[in-house]
Amino acid sequence: MIRRPPRSTLFPYTTLFRSRATTEVFTVIHGNVGLDELLTRLIQAIEVFSGQRHLEMMEEDQREAREQVKREQDEAYEASLQADRAKEEAKRLEEEEKLRVVQERQLEQEREAQIRQQEEANRTAMRQSLERQLPVEPDESSPVECVRFFKVRLPSGEVISRRFLTTDPLRGLFDFLTVKGFPREEYKVLTSWPRRDLTLMDPSENLEQLKLCPQETLTLEER
Repeated sequence: MIRRPPRSTLFPYTTLFRSRATTEVFTVIHGNVGLDELLTRLIQAIEVFSGQRHLEMMEEDQREAREQVKREQDEAYEASLQADRAKEEAKRLEEEEKLRVVQERQLEQEREAQIRQQEEANRTAMRQSLERQLPVEPDESSPVECVRFFKVRLPSGEVISRRFLTTDPLRGLFDFLTVKGFPREEYKVLTSWPRRDLTLMDPSENLEQLKLCPQETLTLEER
């Protein structure tokens, strides 16, 4: 014969639920309740827990959505920051390149100016040296047959003139024109009639050998 123990000796039912990584006592059902009441209270506990769990899941979804928005905002900010840095770097490189080009151009201009100055100094020194070597210009009282008088028309239209002795070499005329800034390397020296380019003649020949007129008009023509 089996006897049912008295209700006072029955143990209570304890309902435990795990929520948010913690385990909590959700409800306690004493052991002296009837079966129907036990089932009813268990069902109620499950429904309450399900509602609470659903609420927690909604809160979790909302939290995850907020974090996702924040991550996207952070990523967008980082991308914008990287783009700004890239623009700044590109601008810096462009400015450096412009500065380098300007500096190179300045250096090139300075070098060209130095070269021009040196060339001009060399030309000046050469003209001064040639000027000291020019034959003495005969005066107007010198016999006509011993003098050759040249009028030289410059490219600008200006005319310069000088006398030479017939015994002076053609080089003297070239040196005179070089002193005036018209070297034969850059200018032809043309007679009027017959038309001849004196720069093609032997500069060591004297003016009498070249059979130039006592008064000769010459024209300078740039090569």
